[in-house]
Amino acid sequence: MHTFTNIEDCVHYIHHRLRPGDDVQPVILGGKRYFLKPVGAKHYGPLRSVFTALAMKIALGHWPAFTALNRSPEQRLAFEGQRLRSLLQAGESVPEVLISDPKALVLSDAGTPIDAQMRQMDAVKRHELVERLALDQVRFHEAGYWHGAAQIRNISWNGEHFCRFDLEEDLAAIMPLNLCQAMDVFLGVYSLVGEGALGAMQERQALATNYLTTYRRNLVQHHLDSEFALIYRWLKRIAIAVGWTQNFAGNDIKVIVGTQQVMSKH
Repeated sequence: MHTFTNIEDCVHYIHHRLRPGDDVQPVILGGKRYFLKPVGAKHYGPLRSVFTALAMKIALGHWPAFTALNRSPEQRLAFEGQRLRSLLQAGESVPEVLISDPKALVLSDAGTPIDAQMRQMDAVKRHELVERLALDQVRFHEAGYWHGAAQIRNISWNGEHFCRFDLEEDLAAIMPLNLCQAMDVFLGVYSLVGEGALGAMQERQALATNYLTTYRRNLVQHHLDSEFALIYRWLKRIAIAVGWTQNFAGNDIKVIVGTQQVMSKH
């Protein structure tokens, strides 16, 4: 782990030692632990953006903003820094941005992700935590926000507050807010079903079902019925197309089918 005595030393390291696409890494700066997030290495380019836009038109029924799909890694990193500052100013629990540089962000330590915490819990504590998470997701959404990468690996819990991180995806630029929020819930369900360390498939599906049920039962302002139905229709089509391979294919297929089974109940 790299240690820096001041911000200038850290910026020098970012500009002279860090490479685009490097992993997020913990650093010590001024005696405190932070995380250094380098700019991504991939710029997908206009051709991929066109195909993505076409796929979204077919799946969602509208054309997304092409400029949002074609953002450079530097633009995505800058967006994340701006969004973190905005959410923090609004009182949300997100990492503080200490350094915002075109080549990297330096962020405060958000704590241990809840996927790692849940591995150390018994079944009762896990269910209590996913219910708390679902209620906080309702609060977050009804405040008008979305996460964009709401897998359990991108959220931490300190006993009082959930902290969201990895907010570089500008979903609101390419799809309606309601669908962004429904995608958050889908990603939560998918990540719970896919976390093999939480037990057998049936146990993981029970956690995911509890999360989804708690969320939908407590959502007051809108129910996202049409958005969940849209996600489920496409998930069902994918599960039908590839589900027959799950007995001899990789884990991803089993997770897709398992997620589809959870969402079919809602």
